[in-house]
Amino acid sequence: MSPNAPEVALLLADITGSTPLYEQVGDAAALGQIADCLDWLRSIVAEEGGTFIRSKGDDVLCCFADASAALKAVRQMVSRPPTGPLAVHAGVHFGPIIHAHGDAFGDAVNLTARLAAMAKPGEALLSRKLVDRLPKTESRFLRLLDSITFKGKNAEIDVYSLLEDDAAPRTEITASRGPGHTRTRQRQAAAGVTVTLHYAGRSEHCGERASLSIGRSPDCDVVIGRAWVSRTHAAVSVRRGKVQLEDRSSSGTYVSVGDGYEFLLRRETVLLTGSGVISPALRPTDARAEVIRYEVARGGGETP
Repeated sequence: MSPNAPEVALLLADITGSTPLYEQVGDAAALGQIADCLDWLRSIVAEEGGTFIRSKGDDVLCCFADASAALKAVRQMVSRPPTGPLAVHAGVHFGPIIHAHGDAFGDAVNLTARLAAMAKPGEALLSRKLVDRLPKTESRFLRLLDSITFKGKNAEIDVYSLLEDDAAPRTEITASRGPGHTRTRQRQAAAGVTVTLHYAGRSEHCGERASLSIGRSPDCDVVIGRAWVSRTHAAVSVRRGKVQLEDRSSSGTYVSVGDGYEFLLRRETVLLTGSGVISPALRPTDARAEVIRYEVARGGGETP
């Protein structure tokens, strides 16, 4: 990254719920509602003094010179969602970017996209780097979720959830700790747990306090370019020695464990142990299924 690259507050807002909308009202009407929603997001950016960068599919990437303006914009986006099944989730970060070919590039853009992908509908996730640039009076809208190590990052990043006035965080990252247990001791106890995802001849590994995303979007760690796979379909994460699979799609995710037991997740989270397969939207036995093999290991590689 060039030392002269400008630092800005980046906001990526993504629309969810388009798949059921197409089924409910038809292609033409759904496309019109999604276009209206994108226009609405862009109008908020303009009202708060931001700069629209681009749209890819159902998302809007923009930037602000001021962190408070970015917070004000994202609060409107997630707290006043359009009518119908559509909703908005978002990520907000602060960092340097490079403008080229009508787009923005750089590590900060990638991290903003990962925060947006992790957020659930109606939620925004913010990095500490953005939060540190906010006045203290605005911190009442935020709650620290946890420190997360994203793929490709060596250092942990504190992630905050933007709350509605009377709501609890929607993304559940942290877990309560019993008396006498410190964060350091828990990290040491859980450090040996890893999960590996095998797909299309590649293997992706995930350790403690990290996560892997699965979906059609090229930003995902496991990219499956099939129409029935959502842009961000599911995520696998390791938290305090437990491997979690979270379905974020409208079509669901099938899981088949080592003993042959099969079940369907739909906007749910399950703990993974041992080995098995993950199949977005379609049963693993379907001829069109894109099957991901998973293996959970502890310590020197033994399966728990």
